[in-house]
Amino acid sequence: MLLESDPRFRGRSFDYEREVRKHLGDYTLFLAGLFPEYVARLPKRSLRLDALVDYVRAGKESYAVVASFNLFEYRNDAPLFARLSDHFELCVLALNSVKRQLDEMRQPHYRAMAGALRIEP
Repeated sequence: MLLESDPRFRGRSFDYEREVRKHLGDYTLFLAGLFPEYVARLPKRSLRLDALVDYVRAGKESYAVVASFNLFEYRNDAPLFARLSDHFELCVLALNSVKRQLDEMRQPHYRAMAGALRIEP
């Protein structure tokens, strides 16, 4: 996904870069917050490119790139993404707290996702 976000790659537009970076920030926040066990296991898997990615660093950087799109139609959204970048670790901790609560409540949607990722909730 990081390669896809580079506008020099395949002549993509800066709008496309913003959308991919937004998705990458959301994706890394979701996995690092709700499924940190899965992220921690990634380096142990061989032949997976995402095993080489620091999820927190990639998420912070991606949200910072999205925040840098602060003109025209993106002007109002930029401060939100700047805050998400600045407080990424806090957001991860908040989602981790939600994860623990979902696990305690035995929520079927969470348990199904954990099963798909082969995580014991």
